[in-house]
Amino acid sequence: MIEFEIQFDESSGGNGMSKKFLLFAEQFIIDPRYIGSILPSSNYLVNKVVEGIEFDQANYIVEFGPGTGAVTKRILELRNRNTILLLFERNTEFYQLLLDKFKHEDNLLIINDTAENLEWYMRIYSIQWVDFIISGLPSESIPLRESTHILYVSQKNLNSAGKFIAVLHSFGKKDLITQYFNKTKIVRVLRNFPPVYVLNCEI
Repeated sequence: MIEFEIQFDESSGGNGMSKKFLLFAEQFIIDPRYIGSILPSSNYLVNKVVEGIEFDQANYIVEFGPGTGAVTKRILELRNRNTILLLFERNTEFYQLLLDKFKHEDNLLIINDTAENLEWYMRIYSIQWVDFIISGLPSESIPLRESTHILYVSQKNLNSAGKFIAVLHSFGKKDLITQYFNKTKIVRVLRNFPPVYVLNCEI
């Protein structure tokens, strides 16, 4: 079942130009396939992503492609003290930024690797299941085989009551995602550059 709605934002989505924005734009130019957007997520988009997370029920949260950490920061603000957060960031520049930005956070694992290797790291850290997975990966532009494998390991390791939350810039791979999840709510976020869809998926 798919539900669809459009969300408008009356507030500004940006905080002005900064090193973070410049870094994002630079990395997009270098590797647009895996960066996906020329600017970080707006505050409004961040709120729409995290509102699907039930923090009181979350023991393990995974984020794919956190970039400069806009969503990560909000998750860290809202999570329970003992909730473990795993970040998968394959871009070395973003990975180094995340290490420095969140170096004082407990129960945070920052991994410089592809999301395809989720299961390998779950074994390393003795994690049996994941409650929520947030994907900021540009699934429209990364290879189909890679997208399919990420969805497979996500569904396989997601708690039966958990959610897979994805940010998409187009509907190019919506049908692929919904093959792995039975219930999907779609929110159109217009106050972001570029506008995006947020998919809240359940098994």
